[in-house]
Amino acid sequence: GVHTLPVLYALNETGPDVRDREIQEVHFLRRDAKLDTYRANPDEVDGFVRVGIEDVIGLLTGERQRIPARRTASTDRSVVEIELSIDNFIPTLDRYFLRVAIAARQFLAGGRLVVV
Repeated sequence: GVHTLPVLYALNETGPDVRDREIQEVHFLRRDAKLDTYRANPDEVDGFVRVGIEDVIGLLTGERQRIPARRTASTDRSVVEIELSIDNFIPTLDRYFLRVAIAARQFLAGGRLVVV
């Protein structure tokens, strides 16, 4: 079933014009379906990307420069092979994407107490 992680309250005030306050909820659900079977509202989601968990952790820690991935768009569900770099991720002060990737690894390994 769905595994809900504790709610995270994030605050980013890096300058006089930057006030980013968020409530972040992260949910994990293991679903081993083919990538082209996922459906999303194209007004909300551009597409889906499948990456290996160790690959993405290596990319986000700087151990790797590029990683292989598979992508499908919401409007055209054909799957294409791509490469990702750190430039494909929105910069964050708190390494949010790395923390989520590590939590996902813990979840996939059967962890019950998973925290972002």
